[in-house]
Amino acid sequence: MAQCTSCKSRKGKRNCPALSGLLCSQCCGAKKGAEIQCPSGCSYADKSKKYFDDKHRVDKDFVHDTVCYADDEDRCGEIMFVIDYAIKEIHEEHEDLMDKDVQMALEYLLEKGKADLEYSAKVLQTLSPNARLVVDAVNNALELDWLSEDWKDLLIKLKCINRVLDAVKMYVNSCDARNYLNYLSEALPE
Repeated sequence: MAQCTSCKSRKGKRNCPALSGLLCSQCCGAKKGAEIQCPSGCSYADKSKKYFDDKHRVDKDFVHDTVCYADDEDRCGEIMFVIDYAIKEIHEEHEDLMDKDVQMALEYLLEKGKADLEYSAKVLQTLSPNARLVVDAVNNALELDWLSEDWKDLLIKLKCINRVLDAVKMYVNSCDARNYLNYLSEALPE
């Protein structure tokens, strides 16, 4: 078994032209371009660069598309009100709901929407029961049908979900686990 020339503990499987030896995938991934100056033509460095360039382009395109097609600020205001009101109703029914549940639910909806639109998205996490309640409430309130909806309309809704998520993050307070939810209870009408 050929050892990795860098860590000397794992099996080296990648031929590194910079070190003239074999590297394990962990050392190659962690050190290429930083500790190891990869020469042009290194297939591992080229694949990595292409992956991150594509990911950055896709994320940038998602933000650009969302901004371009979400010009209607009055409509965004209405959609954000619907989202907040759905969250407030769930909070009234489930007193154990916390801001972190709301944050998790909105992040989930945003990533699901990005994935369904074939944009780069994070892996969807397993939701807590309370976060699932928020997801269902927002889905029902916005009548989200991920697969059949007009994509421009879905982009506007995702932009609004993202704005509400930003507000939740702004209110997250380690001293009060329901800071945002308390704000909604006071700010929104019965």
